[in-house]
Amino acid sequence: MRKFLVLVRKEVRELLSPQFLVPIILVILLFMVMGKVLARQNMGSTATETIAVLDLDRGAVSAGGLERLREAQYQVEAAAGADAAEALRSAERGRATALVVIPPGLEDSAKAQKPHELQIYRIFRGLDVRSLVSATMGQRAIRLLADSIGTAAARRRFPGADPAFIKHPITLREHVVVNGKTEPASIAEISGFLQSQTKFVPVVIFMVIALASQMVALTVASEKENKTLEILLSSPVPRRTVVAAKIAGSGLVAMCFTGAYMIGLQVFLNSIVAQGPAQYSETALRGALVRLGLILSPGGHALIGLSVLCGILCALAIALILGILADDVKAVQAANAPLFVTVLFSYLMTVFVDPAGASAGFRWMLYAIPFTHAFLAPQNALMGRHAAVWLGIAYQAAVFAAFVALASRLFVGETVFTARLRRSAPPRD
Repeated sequence: MRKFLVLVRKEVRELLSPQFLVPIILVILLFMVMGKVLARQNMGSTATETIAVLDLDRGAVSAGGLERLREAQYQVEAAAGADAAEALRSAERGRATALVVIPPGLEDSAKAQKPHELQIYRIFRGLDVRSLVSATMGQRAIRLLADSIGTAAARRRFPGADPAFIKHPITLREHVVVNGKTEPASIAEISGFLQSQTKFVPVVIFMVIALASQMVALTVASEKENKTLEILLSSPVPRRTVVAAKIAGSGLVAMCFTGAYMIGLQVFLNSIVAQGPAQYSETALRGALVRLGLILSPGGHALIGLSVLCGILCALAIALILGILADDVKAVQAANAPLFVTVLFSYLMTVFVDPAGASAGFRWMLYAIPFTHAFLAPQNALMGRHAAVWLGIAYQAAVFAAFVALASRLFVGETVFTARLRRSAPPRD
């Protein structure tokens, strides 16, 4: 037992070396910083959205529409120029993200109950997420203008009637149904919350699994290249003990990575989703999420963490075998490529495809990849499908045990020294 613990300490010390530890820490810090930055930018806010307007009508109807935009927290600025071309050049030089042109005759069209054409020019200053999100704000501005124009027309056509009722005689009350629970809530808000919880999580899982597996493969390959593996396996220690120590050391490091990942992920999600669940308690959204069971409990977070840990352990066991196939450290990238491609495929498929709605063959192929269950764990936990998470954990544990057994067989014989990623070229005559 003492020799086993000594080997475990050796593996942990080697795995926690700066060249392996720094990338993992940087990934966690990256997502924490990203969350803070995105929260400060307030991506969905219209307070910083500037709309340039060229009002060629200058009537009471257009003035009312522009006032409606200001009430909706748009920054409305008058565009310089006598026509749309000049106004567009002026808007491009400024900070406006859209130009709205109100041609002459709007007042007369409203009085005559005739449709009138408005023009909108969306100014793309970049292709980042914020720029793409703000692209919809110009459309929203047009809808607000149209609503204001419709109100003015309704008041003229029906002086004593309520314009809001004439334009919208039916009010829509939205409900969200989750696992048999029904709650009156905004579908867009609930959907946005769920997307933030289920789309960003797999990104971090993918990064941690990829980096951890690369780390273990590099460790084995460096030992093989430096001949320290031969010395270790020649010592009076059973080779199965050596394998068990490598797996145990890798497992301890994986637990540290999983804990750091969960902390970084929680900070990221808390920052990007309305600055954290703690502030939802003061809103109707928080209450709706709680009643729908869409707020993860500590047990739910622990379950996700366990699934992620099992996924990392599977990757470590596979990377241990792939590291044996590498001739040296330079060949690790090629040796580890099958594992990386498999993890990437599983990640992309779980993001863009619902396995439950896919064909049976594709679904079971996806479920056969152990990392799929780690990527699906946040979704299943949020939807209350805890049995599916536990089944995934059990399957991952079985895969991990199978690859550990295979690694043990490789270490017991001479394969650990003779295995190569590619065969050497035959000697020339």
